Amino acid sequence: MKPERAGSRVPGSAAGAGHSVLRSVIVWQVLSALLLLTMGGIHLYLALKGAGSLGKPFWVNAVGGLVLAIAMLVLRGRLLLLASVLSTLFMAGTLLALVLALTVGLFGIHEVLSYRPVPPTLVVESIGTIVLAVTTALLYQTNRLTKNAAPRIVSAMAERVYKPRLTCRLHLWHRWRTYRDHEGGGQFQQCLDCGKIRDVPALGVGPGGMG
Repeated sequence: MKPERAGSRVPGSAAGAGHSVLRSVIVWQVLSALLLLTMGGIHLYLALKGAGSLGKPFWVNAVGGLVLAIAMLVLRGRLLLLASVLSTLFMAGTLLALVLALTVGLFGIHEVLSYRPVPPTLVVESIGTIVLAVTTALLYQTNRLTKNAAPRIVSAMAERVYKPRLTCRLHLWHRWRTYRDHEGGGQFQQCLDCGKIRDVPALGVGPGGMG
């Protein structure tokens, strides 16, 4: 029997180049989502309180903040990067609108710093714009690292030659190692001796094992 080669999947543990960045990205994602929710909450308060002709834009900002906050927490990969870019533009846009209303006016609307919701809105939207910009930069870096590392990982796995034991050839016993499948979102196992791959159910085998 010819030695078996590794499958086409890439073990999550092999993408070490992006792991250190990924840990910090999660923190920035949560911060971004919290700031989007806070911004949306302020505009919801203003919309419920009654803001005249500004009521509809405030409702749009409130709903937009909620939707983008959820997107920042549940999306992955390129969709997450897109959500982060849109969130940054959304936050920066609301900040710019407020600054214009405080200075030269916006569509005939003028705001003053003495109005109680204005100072906290300025602070939240200023910090939010910075945090979201940093999050977007980190997500872009993570996606680029993952994209650059993947071909090298696939090449290394393809070149690795396995030497199946008798127990592997008889399908009696394998030394399994569990990996995370980033594309599918689940897990799979690979035999360390023969390279055989099998899927792991969502509530199945833990981080390793034999059998």
